Amino acid sequence: MIDKYTLELKEHIKNIWHEKLYPQLSQLDFLDKDLLIKVRLKFLNDLPDEFEKLQHIYLLLNDIQAILNGRADLAEHSTIEANLYAILDIQ
Repeated sequence: MIDKYTLELKEHIKNIWHEKLYPQLSQLDFLDKDLLIKVRLKFLNDLPDEFEKLQHIYLLLNDIQAILNGRADLAEHSTIEANLYAILDIQ
C-alpha cells in the first residue's frame, strides 16, 4: 500500500509533467517525438510507487527545467534527452 506522502508526490510529479514540462517540450523541434511519447506514457501509466524512485524522477524534472532555463550546469545530465532517458530507466 502506498502511503499518503508518496501518493501526493506522485500526483505532484504528474502535474508538473502535464501542466508545465510536456507543453514546453512538445514545442521543441529538435526533441525526438517518439522519446517524448514514451515518457508521456510513463507518466500516464507507469510511474513507480516507491518514494525514492519518485524523488529521483522529481529531481530529473527539475533538471529538465534548469536546462530549459539555460542552466544545464545545474543538471545531473546535460541534455533534455539524457534526462528523459533517465526517467524511462527508472522502473
